[in-house]
Amino acid sequence: MEARRKPKLRHLGWFDGRKGDHTLLREINQVKVGICEVNGNASSRDQEDTYITDASEISKAFMELSPEQRKLVVEKTFADLQEGLGEEQQGSCACIATGQVKEGGKAVVSTSYVGDSVAFLIILDANGRLKRAIACNPVLHYPDNAGEKKAITEGNKRKKGLVLEKDGIPRLYESAPDSNGNLQPVLRNGRCRSLAMTRAFGDFNLALCGLSHIPETTEITIEGIDSTDRVFMVVTCDGAMEHCQNDPNTFANELGQLFQKHHTSSPELLAEKIVDHGLAKDSMDNITAMVTELVVSKQEAAIIDGPAASLAVFDGHGGARASNFLKQNYLKRFRTNIESFLGMVLQQAEPELTSVPAHSETAAKPSGYSMWPRVAGGILGGAGGAVGGMFLGGMIGSIVPVIGTTIGAIAGAVIGGLVGGVAGAGIGYGIERFARRKQSDNKPPPSKPAAPSIMGGSTRKIPGGVTPTTQEKPEMITEESKTIVSQNTVDAPAQSKVYVPQTSGLSFNHD
Repeated sequence: MEARRKPKLRHLGWFDGRKGDHTLLREINQVKVGICEVNGNASSRDQEDTYITDASEISKAFMELSPEQRKLVVEKTFADLQEGLGEEQQGSCACIATGQVKEGGKAVVSTSYVGDSVAFLIILDANGRLKRAIACNPVLHYPDNAGEKKAITEGNKRKKGLVLEKDGIPRLYESAPDSNGNLQPVLRNGRCRSLAMTRAFGDFNLALCGLSHIPETTEITIEGIDSTDRVFMVVTCDGAMEHCQNDPNTFANELGQLFQKHHTSSPELLAEKIVDHGLAKDSMDNITAMVTELVVSKQEAAIIDGPAASLAVFDGHGGARASNFLKQNYLKRFRTNIESFLGMVLQQAEPELTSVPAHSETAAKPSGYSMWPRVAGGILGGAGGAVGGMFLGGMIGSIVPVIGTTIGAIAGAVIGGLVGGVAGAGIGYGIERFARRKQSDNKPPPSKPAAPSIMGGSTRKIPGGVTPTTQEKPEMITEESKTIVSQNTVDAPAQSKVYVPQTSGLSFNHD
């Protein structure tokens, strides 16, 4: 077994996790988010996980919607993103959790997911003792999940699919009917594509064979939060739970004990402890752990609504194209669909939350970017240096007979050209920087987009009092999907409860 690699500790930065291991802390609107990401013990694996964080008006507005509206917004967002992925063969699981400590001491976490990444809610008292440890979405999308298997094998509102075991693990296979109408695995280049999940983004061929892109949503509400409690929301990919057969309830117990043991730690150190825990258990998978402490806001002696925060992990498979796409586009579509429900434009989110990192291959070049000053400076500098070097080298060669005039002139031209070219390119780069800075200084601030009109066209009343326009409202997904709301607590007192959304007046999807 190869030696385990310890993650490198870094603070207050942005890293997209494409190479190497890291831990970092982000602080936005009073909300601190700790993130730790490693390749696991299998160093040959590429990092396919990506993640996003948000504590802006986007998350706040989402938590002000009703549970029914939140479900519709997420379903529309997932459908939009899947449409954007098109026929992408690579895939990604996803788990997005948005949480807030609300007025009266209620901790609310809304989780939407496809696949096997999990959100958790951990609550410690003022002395660091564990009060709650809950898996927010304990029912994962595996082929041996009774409901998922039935939906696939019976073709219940999905394309009918084939589930077989490989190395003791049930997998959904790309399949096609034989001459007798029985499904058989499809071989491509001597291999058959399969997946150990029944829901995911992408995976176009498997979507024709039973894979679903529709998210499952849960709403968890825990009452009785004290003003001195520490409330943590955690999102991890499946690599963190590999040692306990990917059982979210078992891992929730382990997380509760881990947080209790390190109850004085900050979010980024707790994220690192989660990863260390998985590595110590010989996890061979990528591991991403995200931890935020939900703020308990007080006004005098009463608890009021605190900042809302969102954490999302996109656990790619077959490559990182799908997970990178989700990272770059999820918040944009999420925001658009929330605005459609609200009939208003949200305050502009912080650019760092949605921008592609500057070192990414897909990062956009700044406006006004041009290499011509650098190229021209290099050419002119090189030419001037070559001419000057040739004369200087010739003079040195005529003085030193061993070198000779011709050799001295050639060597001088080469050396002078290189030095002059580098110097000229440097001067050109300085001109570029100066021009860009002046352009930025003179650029007017972006105008705020006008709010979408809710006056024209027919409108439809949505439960909860929001009236979107017919053009802007999220469309209903035509397939049916179920909302599983669960209560899985560790030492949960009697007053804790799970909020079950009411579905009166809404057509929810079941699959």
